Amino acid sequence: DVPAPGALAIFGLAFAARGRRRMN
Repeated sequence: DVPAPGALAIFGLAFAARGRRRMN
């Protein structure tokens, strides 16, 4: 099963934002 691209994009964006904030 592959989740909707929208949900994946939102999840990836949130994860990337959190990782960037934590790394920076």
